[in-house]
Amino acid sequence: MKKMKATLMCLFLASGNTLYSQSLEPIIVAPAGNYFEATGSDLSWTLGGNFILTLKTEEAILTQGFHQPIYLITSIEESLAVDYNLKVYPNPVIDEITISGILKSQEKVFIQLVDVEGKIVRNWTDKTLPFNVSGDEFPSGTYFISVLLEKDRSVFKTFKLVKI
Repeated sequence: MKKMKATLMCLFLASGNTLYSQSLEPIIVAPAGNYFEATGSDLSWTLGGNFILTLKTEEAILTQGFHQPIYLITSIEESLAVDYNLKVYPNPVIDEITISGILKSQEKVFIQLVDVEGKIVRNWTDKTLPFNVSGDEFPSGTYFISVLLEKDRSVFKTFKLVKI
């Protein structure tokens, strides 16, 4: 048996084949994460690292823990929906839905109804609040209704809506 193993090892080494035990591709070991690329941008995220350790050699860099190659601070503006007190009721809808809120004088809204597949079911333009929609205008199902300011189409708030 030992003789056979030695013979096979000699044959393998003599054939010029080489074994590789590691890959030097950049990888991250984490409980969760992903990497996406698109034209002109990329997104890389990981979840679960609680310490940082970087090991460097001439051929490779291994970083364990947090993965943040670029430090970018962004801000999130406060939602305007709070100021306008937007409401959509009743939910679930049977006969009619009401969209209400307090707008500045002469301010108009754009209202968009989208199904769960992302298909636009209906748009209403140049409306004032309160605004009523007949339940007959769309079939039973789950929808998202967005209220936007007409002048710049910025989204105030999106509501999940169920039509029975």
